Amino acid sequence: MGIVFLEIGLWQTVSSIAGIDLTATIKDANAGEAPKQVYEKLLKQANGRLGHRCGDRFRDITAMCLEGETGDLGDVVPHDELMTGLQERYRQAVVEPLAKLGEAV
Repeated sequence: MGIVFLEIGLWQTVSSIAGIDLTATIKDANAGEAPKQVYEKLLKQANGRLGHRCGDRFRDITAMCLEGETGDLGDVVPHDELMTGLQERYRQAVVEPLAKLGEAV
């Protein structure tokens, strides 16, 4: 979702954002390093450009989604409980703050 939020916030596709050449990054990266390099470039764009375009809250939500940090679920739990926990954390960390942003408009 972080990539989608970044594209919406910048009103550009990832492939058209200056400084992010996915093909070259993947081609030039050492084995296994491409995802990390792409992630770092996306996060840099989100942190550097979204706050001034869409506000700090939207920037922070986008960065959190890119980082995959919607909360720590602690110990390994059964699949159904894990999914319920993930859904609840995502709702609290992403959906509710976005709804509040929508209400403020």
